[in-house]
Amino acid sequence: MLRTLVKTSRKLNVRDIAWAHVINELNLLDNSYVKVGFPEKGTLKPGGKKGSEHVPMNTMSEIIAVASWQEFGTKIIPERPFMRQAFDNNKVALNELKFKLYKRVVQGTIDARMALGLLGTWMVAATKREIRNGNFQELSEYTIAKKKSEKPLIDIAQMINSIQFEIVIRKF
Repeated sequence: MLRTLVKTSRKLNVRDIAWAHVINELNLLDNSYVKVGFPEKGTLKPGGKKGSEHVPMNTMSEIIAVASWQEFGTKIIPERPFMRQAFDNNKVALNELKFKLYKRVVQGTIDARMALGLLGTWMVAATKREIRNGNFQELSEYTIAKKKSEKPLIDIAQMINSIQFEIVIRKF
């Protein structure tokens, strides 16, 4: 840490300049958060499956609609809560990561925005893992025949590719 020695009359004071920066970063971190999902103004990502009969979605609003139908279910689509399960199944690891990132901010090796970015990147990956490997209700025979796959939540991978994070900084 950067320190300066200030001599005032007969006393020698140590003023830690970097400490003020660390406190500011911790306040920024404590007053901010990361949103993971499908932001309305996010970047629509293409699907990766070639030759599919499925038509890619054209707007982020379409991705959000499909994701919410899958997450919460509809009258004809069973609930497949990939977002909630990603969070619930990773609480311990998420808390461990938050502690490590907080520690790195205190040490001055990263700033608050970088810590939030790393947290967002990690949670996006955890959500994608949950979609690929999660325990969800099986597809109907009709759906399996139509999409030629037994894998729920993934047709052309456009939804999974469009998962993003957004850092929200609140002024303190």
